[in-house]
Amino acid sequence: MSLNPLLAIKALAAYQFGIEVAEALFKKEIMNSLKPKFSGKTGRIRYIFLNNAPYLSIRTSDGFLTLSIKAAREVLSSLSKFENLVVVDKNAVKSMLERKEVLAKQVKEVSKNLKAGSEVIVIDEDRKIIAVGRAILSGREMLEIKRGAVIKLRKVSRYV
Repeated sequence: MSLNPLLAIKALAAYQFGIEVAEALFKKEIMNSLKPKFSGKTGRIRYIFLNNAPYLSIRTSDGFLTLSIKAAREVLSSLSKFENLVVVDKNAVKSMLERKEVLAKQVKEVSKNLKAGSEVIVIDEDRKIIAVGRAILSGREMLEIKRGAVIKLRKVSRYV
């Protein structure tokens, strides 16, 4: 008897983001469309594709999940509250995308419980997804400091 790789990734998502987010990412409607891609070298899961488009990746450095823009949309459409959400000034979007990072002065709202190193979804005040990335500082620190980068952006939404 072997474990379904998608159930293992769902358990990882529940550990990393919480059960509600894992349920949003792995809805029954999309479970049949998800396909894991394994590493040729190690045989471990590296990517999860939804209809042949990137959905989730596993960071080799720590084994945690990274979100694609499609996964971020799925989370935001399914949940009213998400801890790893950062609201930024929509007037500063262009400079964020050029620098591939969010500066402290551009952050409008963030959960104080956000931990440094967490996977985050960056949205503007109109709740449009701008990007996904990794928090450099905790949510409390993002609100307290006045200067410097607080989030490294990885994937940018096409709307921008």
